[in-house]
Amino acid sequence: MIKRRNILGIGISVALLCLPILARGQPGPTATATPTATPTPPYPAVTHLEAGQTLIGTGPATDPAAAYLTAGQGIDITSGPGSIEISAPSGGGGTGAAGPTGPTGATGPQGPSGASGVPGIAGPTGAQGNTGAQGSNGLPGAAGPSGATGPEGPSGLQGPSGPSGTNGSNGAVGATGAAGATGPSGAQGSTGLTGATGPTGSAGPVLANSMGTSLETAAATAYFAIGTTMAPQASATYIEMPWPYGETFTKIYCYFTAAQGASKSDAMSLIDVTNTCATALTCTATNATRCSSTSGSCVVSAGDLLVMKDVTTGSSITARNGACSFGP
Repeated sequence: MIKRRNILGIGISVALLCLPILARGQPGPTATATPTATPTPPYPAVTHLEAGQTLIGTGPATDPAAAYLTAGQGIDITSGPGSIEISAPSGGGGTGAAGPTGPTGATGPQGPSGASGVPGIAGPTGAQGNTGAQGSNGLPGAAGPSGATGPEGPSGLQGPSGPSGTNGSNGAVGATGAAGATGPSGAQGSTGLTGATGPTGSAGPVLANSMGTSLETAAATAYFAIGTTMAPQASATYIEMPWPYGETFTKIYCYFTAAQGASKSDAMSLIDVTNTCATALTCTATNATRCSSTSGSCVVSAGDLLVMKDVTTGSSITARNGACSFGP
């Protein structure tokens, strides 16, 4: 440890420069002085220094504990490795001039770490070193935000036309259009030749028909003309019809729109006014809507007057219409 005390009026200029005091293998501070002659061991006791003189350490071959100065003479080196105490002398004069720097002493054995010396004056800045090698590239920075969309560029030139596509399949058949207007009639053609008369065909069966509306609803006899539709007539006069064919009628079929009612009936007959039928051709419907018969026979010559007759029985007969057919 280095302690500095006020030294006033002392005529000794002491410069402590690198006093090496080595012990226990550690380097110590080195003190240098410029004596009039280089001493050799054993070193004489130093009682005082003159102006301009510098204290020189004892060197590596001397026990630092043996170095000392007389108390009160300016500097004391007390026992103990590297212990230097600077104390004021009993009398003082002016500060002496600094003595010249003495030669560097030999390096002593490594002593304990010495106390820190006074920081020296910073030396001049050294020459600039060579430029270091270029560092490796840093990691890629994070992607910056997308920039604003730029204005739309002008349209490019039209490219060449592409190859023609293949023909598509035929579409479905469309709906039939509306019929066109009928064209004008063509000119009438010339009359064709008259064809030969064909042979006369055999006579087919001819049916006689008659229909009556609003048939009687009480017991009565009524008449209806052949080949027409009419309401019942109380007499056959004026409604008899001439039949154009000669034939024999053997069948009668009749139909009614409603049944007559219980125990009530319609009896329908074919009447030949000119020649009475050999056997009456009649069918009777009792509370029924149909009747027929094939048991009668009426031979009719061409021109005979025919009529249909209805004979009703009962009272409050159901309202109805009726129709009959007569055949061979």
